[in-house]
Amino acid sequence: MQKRFRRRTSLILLAILLGVTACANIGLLAEIIPQFDLFIHFQVQYLVALLVLGVIFMFLRNWLFLVLSLICMIFPIIRIAPWYFGESEKGHPTLTILTSNIKGTNTNTQAIQEMVELEDADIVVLLESTYFHQEELVALEETYQFTYSNSLGGGSGFLLYSKFPLSNIEAPSNGIPHVVSVASTVETPDGAFDLVAVHLTRPGLRHGGVFRDSQLLQLTKLLKNRRENLVVIGDFNTSMWTQGYELFEQENHLRNMRRGRGIVPTWGMNALGPLFSIPIDHCFISGELLGAVFETITLAGSDHLAIVVGIVLE
Repeated sequence: MQKRFRRRTSLILLAILLGVTACANIGLLAEIIPQFDLFIHFQVQYLVALLVLGVIFMFLRNWLFLVLSLICMIFPIIRIAPWYFGESEKGHPTLTILTSNIKGTNTNTQAIQEMVELEDADIVVLLESTYFHQEELVALEETYQFTYSNSLGGGSGFLLYSKFPLSNIEAPSNGIPHVVSVASTVETPDGAFDLVAVHLTRPGLRHGGVFRDSQLLQLTKLLKNRRENLVVIGDFNTSMWTQGYELFEQENHLRNMRRGRGIVPTWGMNALGPLFSIPIDHCFISGELLGAVFETITLAGSDHLAIVVGIVLE
């Protein structure tokens, strides 16, 4: 009886093992079935699940299934490990940028203002802003003399605050009403660079990541006409493991400031810890810029962690 129970338990656990492994890799077929894109963002969670299954097989002394679970771990490890062991850029930041998806329904503008004032960044980008947020945060304009807003009535609005002059501003549509990317040249005493703030459409059950990847292609066209020294920052609604992300990074010769610093998840159930969140907010740099600092901070009322980056202008 006990032997039969152990065998049945092992088979159930094997089915779970194969299911987790399938979920970890099925996103590779997203070009054929776009909805599979939804599965690929949870590589850390898949790895943890595989580790737990491996420990259970070890206690059950099922060595064959233990070896199989170790083999299955290779796939998420290959995707995760480079972000921890790659070399991160260093230096003393010339300026800092704060970006936060504040969440359109977030009425806690006091928390937003306190976050901005505490960080005292040179440039602030607030995503999902509305006219309500603009009115409630008007006091920030005393510190940030150069401001720009767009699409505040559409649910995907931008509020851009800067201590440095902004020029050559454009906000082309990403192909969906009220969804834009905002590009601007920032003139600093140490030199000029282009800043592109991004908020892409989230993937969904109906279209998978099709709309988001299409917007990444539109964004690529925008970047071709901007400066070589470039900062691209915001809510991309994709992790680093989708084909759309990889193509975007390679085509534009961008460097993700996460590299060498870890996965750094930014969206999900952040209050429960990093194991319950995924990395979908990013900061890329190119040209002679160096990324010296990449940190996250919490914001009450938002389901995203804000990003604070330190840039070195060489």
